[in-house]
Amino acid sequence: MAALFLVACGDDGGSADGGVVIDPDAMVMPEPIDIVDAALVQTMAPEEVRAGELIPIACTILDEEGEIYSAVGRTPRIRVSPEASVERTSAGIVAARVGTVEVSCGFPDLMLTDDTPALVRIVPGDPAEILTSVDRSAVDAGGSVTATCEVFDAYGNRIEDAEPTLDVTPTSEGTTIDGTTARLTEAGIFDFACALPGATTTARRVEVTAGLPAQLVAAKVPDQPVYGVGQVIEVAAIVTDEYGNEVVDAEVTYASNPAAGALIGRNRFRYFEDGTYVVTVTVTPPTAGDVVLSQDVEIVVNGNGPAIQCDSPLDGQMINVAPGGSVTFTGSVDDSSGVDSVTVNGEAATLDPSGTFTRTLPVTFGINFVDIVAVDSFGEESSRTCAFLATDRWQPPGDVMPGTVALNLGQQAIDDNDPAGAVDSLDDLLHRVVNSGGLRDALHAALSADPVLKDSCDQSSFLGCLVRSKITYLDSRFDGPNTTALQLIPGGMRAGVELRNTRVRIRLEGRAFGIPVDTTGWVTIGRATARMDLALGLSGGRPSMSVVPPVRVMIDEGTIDSDFSGIDGAIVDVALDLFAGTVGGLIEDAIRGYIESSFDSLLDGVVGGLDVSSLGSAISVPRLDGSGTIDLNFGLGFSSLDVTTGRALFGIGTRFTGPSNIARPTLGVAIPHGGSGATNLLDDANRSGRSAAVSIHLGLFNQVLHALWRGGLLEATIDSSTLGGDTPDGLSAVVSGALPPVVSMNGEGQVDLSIGTLAMQLTYPGLFDEPIFVVLGARASTDVALVGSDLSFGTITVNELFFSAEGVSLDMTTRDTLERFFTSLVQSIVDGALNDALPALPIPSFTLPASVSAYGIPAGLELGITSPVLATERPHFVLRGNFGEI
Repeated sequence: MAALFLVACGDDGGSADGGVVIDPDAMVMPEPIDIVDAALVQTMAPEEVRAGELIPIACTILDEEGEIYSAVGRTPRIRVSPEASVERTSAGIVAARVGTVEVSCGFPDLMLTDDTPALVRIVPGDPAEILTSVDRSAVDAGGSVTATCEVFDAYGNRIEDAEPTLDVTPTSEGTTIDGTTARLTEAGIFDFACALPGATTTARRVEVTAGLPAQLVAAKVPDQPVYGVGQVIEVAAIVTDEYGNEVVDAEVTYASNPAAGALIGRNRFRYFEDGTYVVTVTVTPPTAGDVVLSQDVEIVVNGNGPAIQCDSPLDGQMINVAPGGSVTFTGSVDDSSGVDSVTVNGEAATLDPSGTFTRTLPVTFGINFVDIVAVDSFGEESSRTCAFLATDRWQPPGDVMPGTVALNLGQQAIDDNDPAGAVDSLDDLLHRVVNSGGLRDALHAALSADPVLKDSCDQSSFLGCLVRSKITYLDSRFDGPNTTALQLIPGGMRAGVELRNTRVRIRLEGRAFGIPVDTTGWVTIGRATARMDLALGLSGGRPSMSVVPPVRVMIDEGTIDSDFSGIDGAIVDVALDLFAGTVGGLIEDAIRGYIESSFDSLLDGVVGGLDVSSLGSAISVPRLDGSGTIDLNFGLGFSSLDVTTGRALFGIGTRFTGPSNIARPTLGVAIPHGGSGATNLLDDANRSGRSAAVSIHLGLFNQVLHALWRGGLLEATIDSSTLGGDTPDGLSAVVSGALPPVVSMNGEGQVDLSIGTLAMQLTYPGLFDEPIFVVLGARASTDVALVGSDLSFGTITVNELFFSAEGVSLDMTTRDTLERFFTSLVQSIVDGALNDALPALPIPSFTLPASVSAYGIPAGLELGITSPVLATERPHFVLRGNFGEI
């Protein structure tokens, strides 16, 4: 190609260090050659370009004799038809819309226009946007949803041959994906998004609702072996489908036999005569299998029922009161000998003649215990332990709790200014990219596509052409050193590249004032720079990084030099001018295209490799009595992403789902205060000087404990073989937990766990050969250590133990024996709840995509937090470490 004028200009802008930068608008152009008999203009352009690429257009001028003249000093007028198919930028003419365009050059000063335009076919560029649609926005559990993925480039051109994958978040063991179809068995809200590296996507929301009723569970509230005459007793029920999802709109009926003395609503009963009553709970078809679901609940009423009642809050009730607030506790006491006094938690309560007593109690987060002691007129004591769960922050069971896990990457994890050795920052990857053979290959391909860079007359007179040159591309290389930098900015990152000693080998042929020239040599560009911004955000439920145009590439004109052995003068000046102008533009374009595509795909692939789906799993937790396991699904999904100049903060939400084997009412998962508002995130600003940190909110632990409680973790029959130790043969404790265990963190960084109340039918040979009714509650604490990447809980210390035995007088020896037994039982429950029930810590990491192998980096390499040190920031566990290969 005789490239007398190549339309491919560099970006405007200045050099970072004050070097001279080529600005086509500011260049001093030489005077144009006087062409006496200019007769024809020819336009040359590639047959095919991709949307987003510059269209290199060469304009040549020929005289009547067919002599080709230089267009230096003249600015052609480029016509493109249809004009809407391209975009004109400071860098040149950019292909935009798919189709064929006509391109023609014209020189107004010569009154010449090319009448035979070049034809350029524009094809789609790289995937930039995916539109996801679904065939339904709601489906019953067990049903399937099919997504349709439409892929477009940055200019809105459809890409027909793209092969996106389907992501469904949050992750769940109940979701199976086959191509672009997903089958879902868990109820909830799920986001469907088609995904491709480098492309943004908008998720479509699908609601999965429970199917037909398949299982019914009922319970008494409060749960007592015997009820007093006239006491209000609620019968609660939970209906689930075949996958364990609650059917909230199931039609449930309640019938008492014999009939209740009074019915409050449809499921609250009062009985005014002693006796045994059965409430039958029923769900009629339509149900799974079209069968009737029913369960009987037995209620024993006795005028000599419990002497002390907890009326408000009820024993085992959850209340919406902020920690630090207060609640007016109300109870009642019935004693035929009369009641002299009542104390609540060691302080005198206000007692009225009817036996009702009240006392204002401070409220703390979690399970609050109420220890009641009543003294009758003969000085005899009776006692009762009740408990209620309090907070003003609740998470609906089974929903995603946002921000329970956070990954915090500081500037050192983005760029540690040390690219040598192992990969320990994201910039280390970019450094390998610009120092790989890929950049040279890109430039070589661009210049080899039409290696004749120039073939024209450069200086003429009335005698004809005085200086003619032909410049042909032969080879290129990047001698370096090539450096990169990556800086956090609000909303993303800024990448900088400096290329040193870019060398292009050319053949220079021609004639200067009658003297022939034919030699080869190198043109060296001492310094070229590139700068680009990258937006970092969530796309379709996953992190995504994309280039924000424009990508600025600048050649420092003052660093261009040549090495042609034995020649100098005008013809060498022609070569240098060419590299300072049109060929420099070609080199800029090649660098721009390579850096933009490689950085975009690499970084998007890396941050997209922060895939938390593998962290979720199915969890099987042994029951307390060893009678089987409770199976939970652990799912995760990104909930937020925020980038400042100091850190990139990834928020991850978690959820736990499992069976509903108890029907007690719940307000949800109790969430400790702390974190960034409703997101629960810990914004660990300086990470104690380390480059990376992972924080885990205590809410995650309460999520799993609540799910296990609903699954029946605290419903067990425990005997001496379960506990071991010195417990006597024949011991039996039928246990039922009214509330889920709740964890919090104390000021010393220890984990506190409360259990209560446990209603227990206890047989203890030598003490109670017949079952007695005991209510038990406890607070325990333990130290936490990091073992590998998991938390390990140390010795369980029971700090407070509450228990009462209904209608039984306990001497000191018996009480000491029971305290030892209950302490051992609580330690066993807490140890199982913490060490057996909790999943492995969900520590996010980046898995590098297969594309990195082109740069000498192993595909599948994992980057994440290294050498972590455990710290506590209430209510978070924090792992602080460095960033690198793991």
